[in-house]
Amino acid sequence: MPRQLCPECQRPELVCVCGDISPQYNLTPVIILRHPDEAVHPLNTAGLACRGVENAKLFTGLDWPREQLALHVPASWLARPVLLYPGKLARAACEQGAGCSAWIALDGTWRNTRELMLRNPWLNSLPRVQIEAAPASVYRIRKAPQPGALSTIEALGMALQAGQDGFDLAQYLKPFIAMVDRHISLMGEKTFKRNYACTLEKPSF
Repeated sequence: MPRQLCPECQRPELVCVCGDISPQYNLTPVIILRHPDEAVHPLNTAGLACRGVENAKLFTGLDWPREQLALHVPASWLARPVLLYPGKLARAACEQGAGCSAWIALDGTWRNTRELMLRNPWLNSLPRVQIEAAPASVYRIRKAPQPGALSTIEALGMALQAGQDGFDLAQYLKPFIAMVDRHISLMGEKTFKRNYACTLEKPSF
């Protein structure tokens, strides 16, 4: 008998977290460019990241020229966008201040996001910010490529919190944390400890 899927998120009902999603107003819109490889990953967070706020768009694909993206979002969103992506030239998100018309985030592995940067060179011309001094990631069931790495939803949540008084980071991350906890529960403590021993600590927000 096939597994019952949630009609909204298309996840098996055992790991569906739609009931934990409470969208909140975000002053700065969110645009997520997701690599196609990441779209099929069962633990991808881009969908949750968009559903947790009122002003967000998720696009999946490799090539997103600025003029094509402009066909799918309000013109004001692309007036002064900022790229949320770490690097030597990136400023801290808390230093961005006013004037950012949208956060653009790239969703995928580091290799995936580098490919997106190469295929969409206009992204390199954008002001860039990164999350500094962040707590350990809640993403305890995907191994991070390096210390301090965050999931897409965590990075966006912290950027939104830094730029908007009253943005509730705990509310935004609630479905993500629930998803992680449910997968750990289903795999069992023994399997979790064997495969993710370096991620045992459960951070709080």
